[in-house]
Amino acid sequence: MSDKRKVECLGVTNRIVTTEGEMYVMFLDYDNITFQKLNMEIQKIMNKWDLGWTYLIKSNDDDLHWHVICPTIISPYDYLGILWDSSCDLPYKKSFFTLREKTLRISEKKDDRKNKFPELHALFEADSEKPYSTGHIKFLQKYYKAKVPICERYIETPIEYVQYKTSHLNGDTDGKY
Repeated sequence: MSDKRKVECLGVTNRIVTTEGEMYVMFLDYDNITFQKLNMEIQKIMNKWDLGWTYLIKSNDDDLHWHVICPTIISPYDYLGILWDSSCDLPYKKSFFTLREKTLRISEKKDDRKNKFPELHALFEADSEKPYSTGHIKFLQKYYKAKVPICERYIETPIEYVQYKTSHLNGDTDGKY
């Protein structure tokens, strides 16, 4: 029997509240995918769903674990479509139905990885007519020192930080994604 340690993590969520109600920005979490395959998939998703600037973040030092953030504001229905179009893990997709939001880890994970904190790896600059979440844009600028789109389609939004526990053993996680 193996020992799974619970690790306390800090994350940021993708749900925002606007005057139209609950909206989202795209968060995706990938395990065991090469950058080349991820790159092709994200480009297809961006084109199909008319998404703007999109950030690819390495979440481990093995070049197989990735977080994807697009601060373009989308409806819950669009987000569900994007989740199902992606090759993210099925538990990650399904958890949206119970949690009603997605969380990506921004803190270190105390395990054997060299890359302790997620780090920005690539940026896709794309035009979109959809507005951007100011909360998520500011987060990307401050936390990742990311270049951000200059446009007039920003909607003032708060951003939610959460603490949660996750287990880590051979890439398995539980709790809040």
